[in-house]
Amino acid sequence: MGNIHRLDGASRQGLTEAALVAAFTSVLFITVYGGCSWLTSLRGDVGSVVLAWERMIPFVPLMIIPYMSIDLFFVMAPFVCKRSDERRMFARRISFAILIAGLFFLCFPLRFAFERPVPDGWLGTIFSFLHAFDRPYNMFPSLHIALQGILAEVYAAATTRLLRLALLAWFGLVGFSTVLTWQHHVVDVIGGFVLAVFCCYLFSRGPREHGTANYRVAHLYGIGAVLFGLAAAATGHLLPAWPAAAMLLVCSAYCGLFPNVYRKHGGRLQLCSRILLAPVILGHFVSLVYYSRRSGPWNEILPGLWMGRRLSDAQARQAIGLGVTAVLDLTSEFSEAPSFRAARYLNVPILDLTAPTSAQFAEAVSFIKNEMERGTVYVHCKVGYSRSAAIIGGYLIEKGDCGDARDAVALLRGKRPGLVVRDEVVSFLQTCTVLD
Repeated sequence: MGNIHRLDGASRQGLTEAALVAAFTSVLFITVYGGCSWLTSLRGDVGSVVLAWERMIPFVPLMIIPYMSIDLFFVMAPFVCKRSDERRMFARRISFAILIAGLFFLCFPLRFAFERPVPDGWLGTIFSFLHAFDRPYNMFPSLHIALQGILAEVYAAATTRLLRLALLAWFGLVGFSTVLTWQHHVVDVIGGFVLAVFCCYLFSRGPREHGTANYRVAHLYGIGAVLFGLAAAATGHLLPAWPAAAMLLVCSAYCGLFPNVYRKHGGRLQLCSRILLAPVILGHFVSLVYYSRRSGPWNEILPGLWMGRRLSDAQARQAIGLGVTAVLDLTSEFSEAPSFRAARYLNVPILDLTAPTSAQFAEAVSFIKNEMERGTVYVHCKVGYSRSAAIIGGYLIEKGDCGDARDAVALLRGKRPGLVVRDEVVSFLQTCTVLD
């Protein structure tokens, strides 16, 4: 009975917290959105940003149903979150989206360019109710789209299979409804989508540490960010701003200012990371393909210890079939193969071209020692070179199989031809030698 009472108490606390989050975010939305709309209605300098072809977009009255349904999903979202930390993260995302959108509404006000029609019948009643509160202002970024993206992530995480697919399809209709009910222009939708990605990216789960700084690599990413930023400014197109923003974020990570830049959690990159950092991740894929030609997918370093690169799921299944029982994933920039995540799996995410911290090294070596007693451990980074060499080389020195950094590098190069060991890894191995 005591356990039941404690469970009931925890459930009541969760419901209370969910109700408070729902109330707070609702009041914040009504206050900011309604206040910005009223203030903008008093101005006489409000223009519009609309593409010429948007006049061809049809007005579909029935789409008001998915459009208005977001209110229900909004209020219920805190109750869908299973844990307190999920509700707090949801509240941060929603609050940030509302406040940033409100700032744009006040500083860069826009209005809908066309006359909004009102259909007859019961649909007309819904439209009239909507227009009474939602004046033709507060256009960019579309807060409706931003909230839709945040809510879709919440409901996708809380559901499975057919229900998840059905809900995601409905949220897709919610997105299309913003233009098919003539509530927003296309540029507003794009802005709302970008805002949602940033909110989910800035407030997300995952380990906080990714290794040591590397200012040489930070310098290169910084140059790339500046060049793409200048291209965006010179051409007037926003597309080059995407890789500029991605490179700037990664540059800050290599400076040690923005840990967990890839937001890897549970062996997977979150969707917001894959979207926001797509230009940088694409570069990593090109690098993986290029360096993969220099050596095989894996090599045996010791009985029960393999060293290799990131594998496809088919290759991962092959490795498991050959005896791999545990996987140590050192990448931060890639999601792990599903077959490897299903094995005994540990992700110690280290930025490419950096050395591990002492805490990361200790965690990785402990995993190797424990798992080698039960089977074969597969240690990998992107291509199976520097980061893998740092961990395995340090393990060999600590174990006594190698006397110093030079011996460790020579042994690894003998086992894995084409190995590239960067200066930061050599320095790390020299530290291991001193500590030994």
